[in-house]
Amino acid sequence: MVLTSDRTPHEIVKLEDRLKSRFAGGLMLDIQSPDFDTRVAILQAKCDEKGERLPEEVLKLLATSLETNIRELEGKLVQILQLSVPKN
Repeated sequence: MVLTSDRTPHEIVKLEDRLKSRFAGGLMLDIQSPDFDTRVAILQAKCDEKGERLPEEVLKLLATSLETNIRELEGKLVQILQLSVPKN
């Protein structure tokens, strides 16, 4: 079971004590936004999955412009790939 929150179990006021104890006994990780190199690698992997290629400069520009939301980063990549397809 995976639960996500922006607070630790003990900081959630309306959570029963028994649940706080159980959740606190599990693995808790602080997930941060990926760094620039990781964002570029994600974009490259998504291009590879789709069988597409974009210049590295484009991937770097995207990775620089969108730093926090990976879904948004992937969405922009899809838009760029769609626009780059020649229309008949």
